[in-house]
Amino acid sequence: MRLLRRSKSDDKHTELGALHLTALWANELGDFEEARATLETYRSLYTAFPDPPTQGRLLLLDGLICRSEGRLEESERLLRRLVEHDSEHGMAFDLTLATLEWAEALVLLGGYGEATSVLEEVYPLIEQWGAHVDILRAWKIVEEAVHRRAARHETFRELAMTVRRRWHRKGGG
Repeated sequence: MRLLRRSKSDDKHTELGALHLTALWANELGDFEEARATLETYRSLYTAFPDPPTQGRLLLLDGLICRSEGRLEESERLLRRLVEHDSEHGMAFDLTLATLEWAEALVLLGGYGEATSVLEEVYPLIEQWGAHVDILRAWKIVEEAVHRRAARHETFRELAMTVRRRWHRKGGG
């Protein structure tokens, strides 16, 4: 942020990206109050960019902060909206990651059956998109862990990291 301010750049999109990452990282580090304050201070900046990726990032950030704040029902609602948003806009990579966040929110609320169904529903899509075999195998393992009520936070994080590492190799999967 300091570099951006020093450059005296008037690029609001770059500023939004920096603020978004600042709030996201604050939340990841456990400082959800700082993350919420940053989001609420700059929420109006998101409206300046109505494009689907930016609006998806807003839903994701808001949902993750709500989860950190213990507002699990609100988090689940926002993450469900994110999955719908990513699906409507054909954002395969984002939809895959959003589905993991939504499934985790459902698990936190005790909705193991619904979380399993959500994961089962998306699997054929990521298979159709040509996702790497590592993603497909790991997805099935997570699906089974959720079904058996054995999934933990790390379960979802590890699969998300696998998706991020493998998705764009060999043309999409």
